[in-house]
Amino acid sequence: MRDLQNILKRIAYLEDVRSPYALATVVDVMGSTYRGLGARMLVESPEQSEGTIGGGCLESDVREQAVDALEDGRPRLVEYDARAEDDIVLGTGLGCGGVTRILIEPVGVGHRPVAVDFLRASAIEGIGVVLATVFESEGIPRVEPGQRLALGRDKPVCCDIDDEPMRAWVMTQARSRWASGEKERRSTAMILRYERESGWASVLVETLRPPLHVWIFGAGYDARPVVLLASSMGWRVSVVDHRPSFALPERFPDAHEVVLVSPHQWSDDLAIEPDCAAVVMTHSFLQDQFVLRHIAHLGLDYIGILGPRQRTQRLLDDLDEQPMSAPFSPVGLDLGAETPEEIALSIVAQIQATRLERSGGHLSLRSGAIHAR
Repeated sequence: MRDLQNILKRIAYLEDVRSPYALATVVDVMGSTYRGLGARMLVESPEQSEGTIGGGCLESDVREQAVDALEDGRPRLVEYDARAEDDIVLGTGLGCGGVTRILIEPVGVGHRPVAVDFLRASAIEGIGVVLATVFESEGIPRVEPGQRLALGRDKPVCCDIDDEPMRAWVMTQARSRWASGEKERRSTAMILRYERESGWASVLVETLRPPLHVWIFGAGYDARPVVLLASSMGWRVSVVDHRPSFALPERFPDAHEVVLVSPHQWSDDLAIEPDCAAVVMTHSFLQDQFVLRHIAHLGLDYIGILGPRQRTQRLLDDLDEQPMSAPFSPVGLDLGAETPEEIALSIVAQIQATRLERSGGHLSLRSGAIHAR
């Protein structure tokens, strides 16, 4: 999420200074690849780019391809096949054993693609969207790579697919993904194929979820690295504390907001949704208990409580209403953490693993694929 946010911020700057750019998107993968569907990279020149789609292995050639696209003004689909053994020496040098296909789209001065608006709505404005991108077609007039349909909450549908039957088909698929995507914890992407007698087209359909909202209750010294790491993930972070000398925005420059509340008084301004995560670390038994009493029934995806098991059990025993799901306490993965920074790493890693239903164990011991493709 953070890499996409950085790309969008850079695009905003390039638009302000009226400088062209190219947007490269991974639209198809096969086998083992560094990035999955929907990964993006912004290219300004042969030397300047933002984001990664190949971990550094593909970027040089993608930049060259993007510069060519900027010169002729036409999008292009490029393929990198690392399945052959001699690719390590003679080809791109990936050695990954997979295939990556990338759609490169030039963007001229004064023109903003539909994709940019909807990507910004998701990654920065916090709005769920569905983005369908045509990246390959044959035999269907007026259907070209880079044409899109996009829809999102409280946003009008945008579509530049000229072929009416295909436009209707893509709309149906996008609405179906929208309905199912509301229940998903992370952004997903899939490839669909549109076929009729005269030809076919391949479409990348992305269901883009807003960044995770993490609520940190407690603005002590040890909360600062938690906020720093969580925000580095691209998550939206809110810090809440009842102590005026702690709840200061300057102490948490990476937080989206810092909220000062009255002791043992719940503020209705705390708009905590079920798909949020919460970490309770006020270092006050009574304040922790007060916070838990108000968030326990919200059905949050994640609740972590700082402190030993015995303390947490006392907190839960004294609650009028038990949480719908057991909180994580002691909070964090078992990393042998001691320092505030190490503890923060274990907390953020546990939030990530929990929301994606992973165990947080060693990848070297995982029997299945690392990523769902």
